[in-house]
Amino acid sequence: MKQKLDTLWFGMLIGLIMPVVMLYLFIQNNTFDGFSLRTILDLASTNSMIVKLLCISVFPDMAAVFLLNTWEMWRACRGVFTSLFLFIAISALFVVINS
Repeated sequence: MKQKLDTLWFGMLIGLIMPVVMLYLFIQNNTFDGFSLRTILDLASTNSMIVKLLCISVFPDMAAVFLLNTWEMWRACRGVFTSLFLFIAISALFVVINS
């Protein structure tokens, strides 16, 4: 079973899903009830807070890299790193756009 999951695509899938779930949970737990998700993201993008939210959302990826490294799933670990670099590129894009 471990051999089947040790693929680049599995790691990328983990690396792309976990930050989205973390961002959603963080926003839902730390906001007021009167705002919709769209309103919160609009406010965050105008205040350049979106970069901070993206940085917070990649923390689960760091845990995934640690676990995959411990389980010696090297290809999946590379996939998570690939998705981390994608999130870094998105964050840099938002910094350029908002400045």
